[in-house]
Amino acid sequence: MLVAGSSAISGKKLLLADLQGRLACEAPAAYTFSLSGKTVRFKKVNDPCAGRLALLAASWTKIS
Repeated sequence: MLVAGSSAISGKKLLLADLQGRLACEAPAAYTFSLSGKTVRFKKVNDPCAGRLALLAASWTKIS
């Protein structure tokens, strides 16, 4: 397993916590997000984990 964790959404804020896995980051993270059609974009509020930040820096598009 690479990462397992939990997430919560409050308004336009996404909170992430990695709980276990080879790529888990011990520090929790917070992002804001915006939706436009099928695309979601994340903006870092607080995240010291470079790997998670790199994944969320791109736009994500729903394909189904």
